[in-house]
Parts: sequence; C-alpha cells; structure tokens
Amino acid sequence: MKNLALLTLGLAMLHVAPVRAQSMEELLPRIAAEKNDSARFYLAFSGLTTSETNPVDDMHNADVLLVHGQMSGDKVSQVQGLACLGYDYRAFGSTAKSLEYDLKAKAVAEESGDPRLISCAYTVLAANYLDLHEYPTAIEYGRKCLENAAKHEVNLFSIVGNLLLGEIYLADGKLDSALTYTQKSYELSMSSGIPYSLGEIYVQLGHIQAKLKNPALARSYFDLALETGRQIGSPKFINIAHTALAELHTDAGQPDSAIVCAKQAIAAVQGTPFATMVMKPAQLLTELYRKSAVDSAFKYSEMYKAADDSLYNIKAIQQTQLMTFEEEARQQEL
Repeated sequence: MKNLALLTLGLAMLHVAPVRAQSMEELLPRIAAEKNDSARFYLAFSGLTTSETNPVDDMHNADVLLVHGQMSGDKVSQVQGLACLGYDYRAFGSTAKSLEYDLKAKAVAEESGDPRLISCAYTVLAANYLDLHEYPTAIEYGRKCLENAAKHEVNLFSIVGNLLLGEIYLADGKLDSALTYTQKSYELSMSSGIPYSLGEIYVQLGHIQAKLKNPALARSYFDLALETGRQIGSPKFINIAHTALAELHTDAGQPDSAIVCAKQAIAAVQGTPFATMVMKPAQLLTELYRKSAVDSAFKYSEMYKAADDSLYNIKAIQQTQLMTFEEEARQQEL
C-alpha cells in the first residue's frame, strides 16, 4: 500500500505543474532522506524544470543534484543530474556537450540496473542521435528505452520514448512507423492520465497526416493541439498549432485562412518569454503578402528580423550564463 501511494505521488509529479517550482536546494534534504528508489526518482524529477523556461536555472538544479549523487553514491540523483544537463546543453545547441553528459548518464544507469534510470538515459541519447541525423542509432536507443520502460509503471519516459521514435521515423520519411509509435504515445498518455506531452503528440500526428495527404485529418489534430495549448495556458503550443494550421492552409492554396492563422500564432507569443517564436509565422506572412501587399510584407519581414536579432541576443546572454555556470560547477566539483 505504501509503494502504491508513492507511485501515485510520483506520477502526479510528472504532470502537475507546481505554482512555484522548488529549487533543488529546497528539495535536497527530502531527496537525501528518501530511501525508496522509485519515490526518490520522482522527487528529484520534480525539481528539474523544463529547458524551454530557463535552461540555465535548470542546469543549476541538475548540477546540485549531480554533486549530491556523486557525494552520496546515489545513482538516481547522478543519472537524473547528468541526463538533465545533457538535455539542457541540447537546448543551447551544443550537441557534442549534450552527448558527453548523456553517455555518462547511460553508463551510470546501466551500472544501476534500474529500468527507470535506463529508460531515461536511452531517451536523451535517442534525441542526440536524432539531432545528428544518425537515424539507425537513434532508433536503437529509442527501442531500448521502450524495452526498459516496459519493466516499470507507465511514466513520462514511456510516453516520450514512443513519441521520440515517431519523430525519428517521421524525419527519416518512414510514415507508417512514425504513425504507429506516435499513436502509441497518445494511447499511453490517455490511459495513464499523464497529459504532459499531449500538445506535442497532436502536432506530430497532424504533421504525419499532412505528409500522408490527409489534410482534413491533419487539421483536426492541429485543432486538438490548439485546444490543449489553450487548456494549459501555453503560449508556446498555441503558437505551434496556429503555425501548423497556417502552413496547412498555405499548401492547400488558401492564403486568406493562412494569414489569419499566422497572425494568431504571432499574437499568442508576443509579450511572453516565447516572443522569438514569431519568426516562423512572420516569415510565412512575408511570403504570403509579397505579391499582394508590399507594405505588409515589409512589416512582417521586419518583425522576423527583429525576432532573429532578439534570439541572437538571448543566445549570447545564455552563452555568458553558461560559462558562468560551468565555472561554478568546476569550483563546486573541486
């Protein structure tokens, strides 16, 4: 009964966003006191924020967790710390550094023999090899992730493992396999009550159906992604869904509908931390207006340029923060 309660609490941590994410320093005493590996896995995960919000802050939490794991010999903390650092370096576009951390996570996870940790490590490695366009290796790690995920309760990595395999097959042009794994990801998300990735799942299903020349079905999935984004109050996913719909209308020769959707995509993220996501719809509007409304084309071209400049500046700031983080991590290790 105690293990069931711990499992229920753990699963909740994977899909219920707290009002204020706790720092790892706040969570560390609870992690250190927790003797159950499963409960510690979910407790540590709850302190690791998403890369999309603040990857530098996420890296700080991951490093604190990693150092704790190394000093205490706790492989749960080590694997999650290493895998999270690898994930965040990927957000910075540093594939080599990301792969370095993820391979270390793999070594510790395999040594532990814990299928939760192994599925976590294999998931991030599959993403690395997807970025490198090494699809056979990415698929191999994706399948190994699912083999280990089958040995424990359904959690986020069970769902994301299938979603990632679907993304790999989609990138590789193997649409039947892409559809099979993405649908499986959806089924697990619904049956487990973990809706964390539903927005991404709907968008991916929409892109697959668009590739399969089923525009009506693709639109239905993009509409579901839009609804999901609104339900959870995510400007990011509202933007992604509207942009996908705008591209779908463009391909169908419906420029007026495409313009409406592209403008809605821009409106969703203006004044939010995701403001640079105006780039894709702004570029689309520039092309749509190029022949009919030169002034509007110029307006959205300038918006694209401003977002591009802003993104460059953000990356420059993040790189500075990253160097600071690495020096602090080095000092902490010493």
